Amino acid sequence: MDYDDIELLASCVLTVIPAVLLVLIGILVHKRASAGSLGLYALIGIMASLLYAFVAPSITMALLPPPDDPSFADGRGLDLRGLMLFIGSWVGALLGAGSTLIVVGVAKVLVWKAKRVAGTATLTE
Repeated sequence: MDYDDIELLASCVLTVIPAVLLVLIGILVHKRASAGSLGLYALIGIMASLLYAFVAPSITMALLPPPDDPSFADGRGLDLRGLMLFIGSWVGALLGAGSTLIVVGVAKVLVWKAKRVAGTATLTE
């Protein structure tokens, strides 16, 4: 595996991680916490996604630095290796924020539906 393959694999992982983690945390918050905690989950999830967009590329570039190429070091070309790591992190942050909003929306609809069903059940009795 050369650096391009590793970069592509790492960018795919960076894209998926925040969305999966935030959906799992959102399901736990919906199942175990109070209804008021969904707003806090939304705020923390979006802020964590923004933080991820800025921190993840730096950490990944420190762990997987692009190889040094002498032809690019002399200023004769533009070396864009490592750019996929930044793009993967940014897309992951967008997916994380979007999945947070979707989880909050679905949880709110489920709570509303449960209250509506409970309200009609008490009216029929």
